[in-house]
Amino acid sequence: MAWWRRNPRQQWHNDKQVGGVSVQAGVIESLTIHQGQPATRDRPRMLPADVPAFTGRHEEVAQLLGFAAEAVSAAVVCAIDGTAGVGKTALALHTAHRVAEDFPDGQLHADLRGHTEDRVPLAAGSVLESFLRALGVPPDDIPAATDDRAALYRSTLAGRRMVVVLDNAASEAQVRPLLPGGAGCFVLVTSRRALSGLDTTGRMLLPVLPDDDATALLTTILGGQRIASAPEAAGDLVRLCAGLALALRIVAAKLSTDPGLELSALAWRLADENSRLGELAAGDRAVRAAFMLSYRDLPEAQARFFRRLALHPGVDFDAAAAAVLADVEWAQGGALLEQLVDARLVEHYYATYHRLHDLVRLFALELVAQDPAAERSASQVRIVDHYLTVVSTADAMMRGMAGDETSQSSALVYLDKERGNVVAAVRLAADIGYHEGAWRCAFTLSEYLERRRYLGDLLAVQQLALGSARAAGDLPAQGTALQLLTHTYEMLGRFDEATDAGTQGVEVSRRLGDLAGQGSTLSNIGLAHQESGRYDEAVRHYQRALELLGRADDTANIGHTLNNLGTTYRALGEHAKAVDHHRRAVEALREVGDSLGVARTLSNLGGDLVAGGEPEAAQGCLVEALLALRAAGDRHCEAATLFMLGESHRMLDRVPEALAHYRAAYAVFEDLGDQHRQGLTLLRIRALGGEV
Repeated sequence: MAWWRRNPRQQWHNDKQVGGVSVQAGVIESLTIHQGQPATRDRPRMLPADVPAFTGRHEEVAQLLGFAAEAVSAAVVCAIDGTAGVGKTALALHTAHRVAEDFPDGQLHADLRGHTEDRVPLAAGSVLESFLRALGVPPDDIPAATDDRAALYRSTLAGRRMVVVLDNAASEAQVRPLLPGGAGCFVLVTSRRALSGLDTTGRMLLPVLPDDDATALLTTILGGQRIASAPEAAGDLVRLCAGLALALRIVAAKLSTDPGLELSALAWRLADENSRLGELAAGDRAVRAAFMLSYRDLPEAQARFFRRLALHPGVDFDAAAAAVLADVEWAQGGALLEQLVDARLVEHYYATYHRLHDLVRLFALELVAQDPAAERSASQVRIVDHYLTVVSTADAMMRGMAGDETSQSSALVYLDKERGNVVAAVRLAADIGYHEGAWRCAFTLSEYLERRRYLGDLLAVQQLALGSARAAGDLPAQGTALQLLTHTYEMLGRFDEATDAGTQGVEVSRRLGDLAGQGSTLSNIGLAHQESGRYDEAVRHYQRALELLGRADDTANIGHTLNNLGTTYRALGEHAKAVDHHRRAVEALREVGDSLGVARTLSNLGGDLVAGGEPEAAQGCLVEALLALRAAGDRHCEAATLFMLGESHRMLDRVPEALAHYRAAYAVFEDLGDQHRQGLTLLRIRALGGEV
């Protein structure tokens, strides 16, 4: 729509121009028509200087340059948003300088003060007045109303090729009146908010700098020699700044202004989480202050929710966990989480998971420390209970005690995602003295960690569980923790520690009169002896275990012990005893519905039959075992079974089938990091003339 303004002492203005030039001829009544030479137009150069030592961002700059090239045929608006200090302004200014020569009619720039300390956001009308003056519009010709100013602004820009940088925007409403109306202009908008209601040509959520670019930034500012002289300390600084451009520039400024300051000394100071944000300040720049400007604009419900997120024990979290921390309904928690994502205080990590940037988390921890201690403690207990509940459900599905095979697979996928959070929840529970929560979480997670062979995590949670059980004086929990630790030490090849933990566990179970506990722990000690080659000791412990488990009528653990004893007999060359014990184990485990135990035992029975020269009979057991092991996610036993199937096919001179199974076993062993079995499998492959 044309914008017209009538002034009896001046000419009329119309945003529809002929070729972008006014003409003047004479006066017809009150209408003045201009004709002749084009009026001289001011060409404002309002861009601040390019950011010194701008480094990296090659992909982002290339994308923005591509958008700038499209401004010939349309007004191009690119929005850049991201967390405080990530480098939005630097990217916008650097890009604007790169394309300035392609837009010969000048550059406009405004800091809209969306997040500026002790300043309120600029009104669009004020910015328009500044822009119109810069564009050569006489002050008396600038209308009072914002809408009229916006129309005149669009008229004045019509036909011009200009770069417009709208930095630090507060909202869509602030930006809209400042956008050109026609082709020829390239607009860059930066904001800490998503500005999702703004119509744009391109939109960019700016990530933190990757480590290589962060290191390059420090190198550019400080010089290659200083970085090269302390590469480890430089790496520590990059890690502690977590890719935040503001933090990196502050670190570089501290080191530049104090040449005697060692990189390692500054890294040591930053390593303390309690003082890191305080250290990340230089002159009028400070990371804490930058975050505070984003936080202060949050409504109270969002602010409280943000503070509670700092109490999450893990790296990432979903909406359900976030809602539990804040003690709100899931739907409300999801909405609050998305609002914080829009405010760029929370990052959308992957799928349904979110996280806080490392430095934002420290900022949130400082804030939540000011909340009542009772509220913080209640949030921490709730999150431990939350993970205990969801892991208990997933564990039951994984074990086949609930749902079907699809549920089993889904449970494993879920636990794969949440493993780090649950391990962190166990540690949190132990730290805050919620000891029952610590050992219950640890015990529930142990079967999954064993199946997936996360033995480091398995050892960590079981040691925490034992510590909590001892702190609480809970003997049954101590007995369970020692029993599990015995098996974990055995899997890690730490046989003396396994025997020591097992001996302590047997004594605790004896004091409790727990026959099943004694038998299960003795069975685990037997396994440690078996794996270390002390077969006679293994047999003795297994037989004593079977006696106690029989008196306790513990059919499940009788089945597991028979399975282990059968494998020991195979190692001793007693083939008939091995087959007999494994078949009895299958019967016992089928009786109690332990499908995974059955699969593991069938795999061992298949190994007996291969060793006894019965490869055809072995394959039936091995194929049945393989299907169940894959469904249960037991990759270690899956690989062993694949290897044994390869052996059976080799004995039957079925070379292609043998190679296929060996290669599949090799791939799983490689994924698990089992170099010993990986090497053995490779030898089999090469013996058959194959390669991986």
